[in-house]
Amino acid sequence: MRIGEYIKCRRSALGYTQQSLADSLSVSKQAVNKWENDLSLPDIMIIPELAAILKVSPQFIMDAIWLGNSEALISHFVFISAVEKSGEAYVIHVIESKDYLPAKERYDSICGGGDGIIKVAAEYYEHDNSRRIIIALEESEYDRDGELSARSLMIESCDLTCLIENYLKKDE
Repeated sequence: MRIGEYIKCRRSALGYTQQSLADSLSVSKQAVNKWENDLSLPDIMIIPELAAILKVSPQFIMDAIWLGNSEALISHFVFISAVEKSGEAYVIHVIESKDYLPAKERYDSICGGGDGIIKVAAEYYEHDNSRRIIIALEESEYDRDGELSARSLMIESCDLTCLIENYLKKDE
């Protein structure tokens, strides 16, 4: 993902408009627009403040600028996990996307009950209904080699147990 694309996705996900981001950084809306369209880069002096607003590390933004389009530094994951009574959790399904928007759409689809994954989660729940089934949308940042997860950011999370119970009642 290009740095401009990333800035746009994070800005939107956090509820900022181009104008509100520009105001927070004391730059013009046109400057933000140019970053998002990869026509220019943020000035190095505002990168720490931009990173704070986007809730990422300044180093991440610098790495993304340095690598340009050569590598994707971030992935978005939708995790479905079963949580035992003991609090121990284990992942039962993972969906990975390089782009935020498709991952968010998939997350919303599952939370709305319109995805076949609810059926898979229902099987886990039916086997032991003391389990809770949780869905989480996370963003993971990788090192320059693209191998090790350096940091993860929880974007959204919710408990699917009620949705699954309704799904199982529908089948009766």
